Amino acid sequence: MNDLDTKTWFSHQVEEHTDSLYGYAFRLTRNRADAEDLVAESVTKAWSAIESLKDKSLFRSWLLRILHNSYVSQYRKKKIRPVELSY
Repeated sequence: MNDLDTKTWFSHQVEEHTDSLYGYAFRLTRNRADAEDLVAESVTKAWSAIESLKDKSLFRSWLLRILHNSYVSQYRKKKIRPVELSY
């Protein structure tokens, strides 16, 4: 598959699964803006790692796993960071 075919296939798959991505992201974050950011970050990560997807029939679960791992990473970073107070 050439790059144009891969891009077309990828964008079609993302479009097909957008509702489930946003739904899962919203359940994790409980915030619309954070869910949108999480989905955008996950799609970007997925595109950069598309070569690692061996079985294209597993795209949805692969992308949801990337989304989940991104959320966990963000949560851990926030937990470690000290609380910032403004005076």
